[in-house]
Amino acid sequence: MVVFIDESGTHKHEGHSTTAVVYVEVIYSDEFNKKINQIEENLRLDSFHWSEERWDVRNKFLAEISKLDFKAKVAIFKNPVKPEKIMEVVSNI
Repeated sequence: MVVFIDESGTHKHEGHSTTAVVYVEVIYSDEFNKKINQIEENLRLDSFHWSEERWDVRNKFLAEISKLDFKAKVAIFKNPVKPEKIMEVVSNI
């Protein structure tokens, strides 16, 4: 299991930022990582970073990773972020 936290736009005024918490569960991580690397290679990417790619590449990447064996859950929190609320929600995932 891997948990990612992304705080996008938290430097902006209230109401214009979000915090996303993503939970990813992979059973065979070595195999999964090889497949992700192959997808990146097929798309001619050094590595995938959402904000640095065009929408057509984003869509292709999502189409390919959706074929892989993993579970994911996402929680999105709007500004103002309350860390205690994030922990409460995430611990119940």
